Amino acid sequence: MPLIEGSILYRTMMFRSSYLIKDEVQELKSQFTFRNVGQGLFYTGKIGEFLLVYDCGSLSDNSLRYITHSIEEFHNEVKTDKLGLLVISHFDNDHINGIPELSKRFSKIDTLIMILVFG
Repeated sequence: MPLIEGSILYRTMMFRSSYLIKDEVQELKSQFTFRNVGQGLFYTGKIGEFLLVYDCGSLSDNSLRYITHSIEEFHNEVKTDKLGLLVISHFDNDHINGIPELSKRFSKIDTLIMILVFG
């Protein structure tokens, strides 16, 4: 069940030289969901056709079962193997141990954002 649903409006303007040739406002449906993985985080979002995941892990009993089920559920909802953005907040297991399963379902991940750790 989505945590947040709504719309995002954006405006596109195209010019040729100094003449406006296209001006339109579009509405994109958006949906953001905290997935049930027990102790951990798997947050998904959809803005229009753009898909994002923020963290992907669980440390609950049978944690891989929880995260695998949630990934499978998300994949079945969106029916694609392309993910626009994966964000990893930090490298604790309850935020990353589902990434191997996520990459099996979403073989095309356009952008990965993660922290940089200096040692």
